[in-house]
Amino acid sequence: MKIRRARKGDEEEIKEIVRKSLFEIFKVEPPQSVFEDLGNINKNYVLFYVAGDKNKVIGCAGLKIQRDIPRIKKMYLLKAYRRKGIGQALLDKLIRYCETRGHKKIVLSTTPEMKGAISFYKKNGFRKTRENKKKNMVFFEKRLK
Repeated sequence: MKIRRARKGDEEEIKEIVRKSLFEIFKVEPPQSVFEDLGNINKNYVLFYVAGDKNKVIGCAGLKIQRDIPRIKKMYLLKAYRRKGIGQALLDKLIRYCETRGHKKIVLSTTPEMKGAISFYKKNGFRKTRENKKKNMVFFEKRLK
């Protein structure tokens, strides 16, 4: 397993990981709007990593900076590769990137249905800051060193 920066040509595999991950939880195809920012990863993300197994992309994690706050986006891992330290390695890379640039916190949002992801983030020191029931979103933040 290798983690590297996403490059041109990875977009379709990344979209498929996102699609499969969301379908697994919600049992419906995600709306096209979910994939819009994946059309041009280099333009839309400060940093975007993929995890690969041989020549196949099996996970991803992106970082956007909005109002000077780093935000984790599109962090997904194919089901067969979970609980093997790959998600941890992706998250660690994003956190390390933010810490080396002097950021004091990192934030993310997810849906309450993503119980495995929520448990993973809490285990990594993220704390719930708020919930928006209308938009079905839960927000988390982690203080950085």
